[in-house]
Amino acid sequence: MKRSLCLSSAAVILSNTAMPAHAADAVVSPSVTENRCSDGVLECMASIETPGSPAISPDGKAVAFTIRTADWEKNRYDREIHLIENGKSIQLTNNVDGSSGDIAWSPDGQQISYQANTDIGTQIFLMNRDGSNVRQITALQGGINSYIWSPDGRYMALKLSEQPAKSKAQVEKAYGNFAFADDYSGRDHLWLLDLKKARSANAPITKRSEHTDTEAPLRRLTGGTAFTIGSFFGGSFTFTPDSKEILFDHAKSGSPYDLGTQDISAVNIATAEQRPVVRRPGMDLDPKVSPDGKTVAFHMGEPPYYYTRQYWMGLTPIEGGKIEQISDTTDKYNDANIIGWQGNAIFFMSHYRVESNLYRMDLDSRNVTNLTAGRGRVEGYSFTADGKTVAFGAVDGERAKEIYTRKVTATGYADEKRLTQFSQAIADWPDTEVRLVQWTTPDGLDLEGVLTLPAPENRLDGRMPVLVIAHGGPSTTSRPRRVADEIYPTEYWLRKGAAIFEPNYRGSGSYTDELMAANVRSLGIGYTVDVESGIDHLIKIGIADPEKLGAMGWSAGGTVTAGLAVRTTRYKAFSVGAGITDYGTYYALSDQPTSPLAYLEATPSDDPEIYKATGAMGSIKNAVTPTLIQHGRNDSRVPFANGMEFFRGLKDVGVETELVIYEDTGHVISRPKERMAAMEHNARWFDAYLFGDRDAANLDLSAP
Repeated sequence: MKRSLCLSSAAVILSNTAMPAHAADAVVSPSVTENRCSDGVLECMASIETPGSPAISPDGKAVAFTIRTADWEKNRYDREIHLIENGKSIQLTNNVDGSSGDIAWSPDGQQISYQANTDIGTQIFLMNRDGSNVRQITALQGGINSYIWSPDGRYMALKLSEQPAKSKAQVEKAYGNFAFADDYSGRDHLWLLDLKKARSANAPITKRSEHTDTEAPLRRLTGGTAFTIGSFFGGSFTFTPDSKEILFDHAKSGSPYDLGTQDISAVNIATAEQRPVVRRPGMDLDPKVSPDGKTVAFHMGEPPYYYTRQYWMGLTPIEGGKIEQISDTTDKYNDANIIGWQGNAIFFMSHYRVESNLYRMDLDSRNVTNLTAGRGRVEGYSFTADGKTVAFGAVDGERAKEIYTRKVTATGYADEKRLTQFSQAIADWPDTEVRLVQWTTPDGLDLEGVLTLPAPENRLDGRMPVLVIAHGGPSTTSRPRRVADEIYPTEYWLRKGAAIFEPNYRGSGSYTDELMAANVRSLGIGYTVDVESGIDHLIKIGIADPEKLGAMGWSAGGTVTAGLAVRTTRYKAFSVGAGITDYGTYYALSDQPTSPLAYLEATPSDDPEIYKATGAMGSIKNAVTPTLIQHGRNDSRVPFANGMEFFRGLKDVGVETELVIYEDTGHVISRPKERMAAMEHNARWFDAYLFGDRDAANLDLSAP
């Protein structure tokens, strides 16, 4: 049973008459059916309904988006599609097998396509814009990776994984269960789905045909072992405006070692003939074709800096040739995600400092306009066919994520409307204060972080306890967010009078190349300098109580925290979540061994000393602070051995420690019950070692 623990799904929608940005937002009292946020702040944090990326209809009259809800009975998060049109909202899907999403409108705006979970993989469905006449289009073993519509509405291009000659069951029957290390022999390729033939079929499409079978509803466009569509970092493909070709990025394989082989090609959908578009060293991806079909905008990065440098935008003729770089690593639009074209302008998304915004670049003047200014962090977007209206999701330090629309004008934007009211779930939460703080490290780096202060009624007299939360990546960025995390119970701590400090340490994206590259051959050592100098700054300005400090983080943030645990003694407690504690172990076992090669510029046998110096295990005998470790048993990104090794090492030197193993869990905790457990484990740990009240009355703790 799907159940909403904070708001009923139908209750969170505002009409399209919401107030513009400069006025107060409209307030709607939702019809709450199962509002359990009052039962406990941790459960509320784990179950708040959240909207996904919006998809605006070509005519701009309707916006479709998903809503994520927690199904506690089945222990999963489900996403279903909702639609707002003419000031009314309806729920379009209710998939008992899981989630529905990846929404796209037909070019004529009359139908909505989407992917939904089935027992044989994710498949494509079609329905009318009012949710009627739902039809499953594909029933392919293994499911669909991704798809796009052709501009003329006749076709869809599908990215499918190649099917092995023998099924896994057949191989196991003959040889048992085995696998090869670093096996990237699988390939993804493009297939063309004829929608007219698919609609006229009596059942969903179940078979693939080679390109020579031109009458087949689903036929191959690319194949072979020379390349795979996309790369280890993903990839994309797009039709030309005349629907005659598909441009796609591809790499030699899906191996992280082949990232530098990513180029762009085109395939003719009638003949399946391929031709090169971009061939250069480095990563070239995400092509978008100009409305006249003559020019391609794409994302580009130089080798070998895929982890430690920003990317930029380039232009090239669609027939190939000279490449013009239209952004560089010195401006704030360098790490751009190209959305598309309108006339002679390019729409793109860029992350700069703590904001993420949508922009338009006029290619004649090269003037850039911010289309979502004042909305903080944009998460998901969609433009109308004429480019005059944009729908987007956004979150900031005051609200939960909401869906908005804005009119795109010659000078920026106008007429903002807020379509949702998900923040109603936290309307009675105390009013916290978000500040941006800047400081300079001893080695001269200018850094910035997000500081969230408790509501005035929850603040203690004098200085505050401060809890550091280091972000992952390490090339992501901490930004203001009211419901900050689903692993760490930030709201619980804010109500206890603690401040939350989220430093954007060296290596963080959205700033400068200098900052991204500053952790090369520094990693854990530099992180410690950054966090410690940030804490020194908070002490200097009278915020932080130097006797009440704690720190935590997940993934790269766990790596940062592990480094602090063996290099500092000023903290009362740590929590290391899925962090790298030994770069040699990480290099040997991770699915991303190229990461330490980029950051440390050596293999463990080339330079064992740099691996020892940067990893926490190399300084484990210095550790003294109680440390909680959290790790997924099936983590392939930062293998569980890192957590186990750190746990044994801390016990060996007599440090209070606890290792929580989340079974059937990879690098990210993605189920609501395990997220609740992770938050409670963290709350218990810091209650005991920082706040001194292990038996907090409002926590139902299962761990000893």
